[in-house]
Amino acid sequence: MDDKLLMNLSPDSEGKYPDIVYRTGSAEVIREPQVVNLSGDIESVGRFIDKRIVNLALDENGELNENEVKKADLHGLQHVDANIAVILVDVEKGEIELLLDPENYYGAKVKGTLSQASELEIFEVNSGDMYSREELIKLIKFNRFLFADEKEQQNLLLAFQKFKADIFLNIHKEDDNRGNFNAVFNRTVNTQVPLTFKLNTPIYKGQPKEKYEVEICINPGATNVQFYFESVELKDLLKVRKEEIIAKQLALCKAFPIINK
Repeated sequence: MDDKLLMNLSPDSEGKYPDIVYRTGSAEVIREPQVVNLSGDIESVGRFIDKRIVNLALDENGELNENEVKKADLHGLQHVDANIAVILVDVEKGEIELLLDPENYYGAKVKGTLSQASELEIFEVNSGDMYSREELIKLIKFNRFLFADEKEQQNLLLAFQKFKADIFLNIHKEDDNRGNFNAVFNRTVNTQVPLTFKLNTPIYKGQPKEKYEVEICINPGATNVQFYFESVELKDLLKVRKEEIIAKQLALCKAFPIINK
């Protein structure tokens, strides 16, 4: 005797009946669409759009060519529709995010983040981190590949291996005989080692190398001397390049509404 399935179906407000799918045996499990949430470097959004550019079909003025859009291939929930998609930008955080369908829970999202290159973590320039003479020598010795000039690295290494600093302490006292007392301590360091050098590293992940000058600053203590690194040039480069890189990526997104956070 054949199995029978009895159902009572009611039409919706428009008089339409719902679709029914009846599965038996070892039918494949029905799964919900996967939420696509991609993230990568700052060029991620631009690369994603570039691979879907047939769906945008921009003309020479960067406007949508409606005739080409009608002929475009679809990519499911990753289909790029400039009439729906939105670009979110946070310049301070260095983030660009593409929302392909903001109203759809399953709409794909692609985020690109501008992150500082890992090479900057080696010398910790402008961080205020202190190094002993031995730690400084090790940094210079084992990171030759970061220097803009190999000869400069060798000279710097040799100089600090022979490093000797004369520390002079001057104390100036003032007493006005009315109970007011002022003491000024002046500590100076006399050394012959070079205190500047140039690095050649990426400053942001995925970006070309940049040359910038670094200053070795000396912090004399009571019994020893410590060192730290500063670079005005690097600080300026980080700001300028961030603005340039984000502007370049947004130029690839001009077919979409761009919302600045």
